Amino acid sequence: DRVARVVDGAEDLLAAMTDAMARAEASFVVPFSYITLVFAAVYDFAIFAVIPDAITALGAAIIITGGAVLAWREGRAQTPQARQSRPCNSATHD
Repeated sequence: DRVARVVDGAEDLLAAMTDAMARAEASFVVPFSYITLVFAAVYDFAIFAVIPDAITALGAAIIITGGAVLAWREGRAQTPQARQSRPCNSATHD
């Protein structure tokens, strides 16, 4: 049943967001909660066969791009910290 699969997917998304909030900083996770708006458009299509209009597609693109930029920026910001936290191998460094 298509509706059951959609509801199951919504449950999985909610569980993933809850787990992410417990494990990561809220300032990083909260912007990704807006991805639920994108999934709402997908579910609207899956359940009611309503095709999203151009404004909805533009909004989804902005949300996805914003989340990708945020993830990229956070990844770059944490790279120097990760390098500093690694132990130095005395065999390779004099």
